[in-house]
Amino acid sequence: MITAILHSKSAIRLLPLNLQVRALDAYASSLSTVWVVSGCLAIVTLISALFIQEKELPGRVSQDVKSTGGGAGEGDLERGRVFATIEGETRDSI
Repeated sequence: MITAILHSKSAIRLLPLNLQVRALDAYASSLSTVWVVSGCLAIVTLISALFIQEKELPGRVSQDVKSTGGGAGEGDLERGRVFATIEGETRDSI
């Protein structure tokens, strides 16, 4: 009977009334325990993620490097004055 209840919760209806109550209480208790443990793990994960430090990877270009030129100027994209070419370069509109 336990195997039947584990595979299908509708089998609880086949139990006597006093066992139905106990089975439903056990099921509710197990669900609440799973939610509490999952919540605690989520909080621990969030707190531990706060302590992760950002490190520069070797061979990665820094975001602080200035543009070398040849691209769109500031504001050109907003004004719609820049067209992309196949090579990925840009040219001003006529």
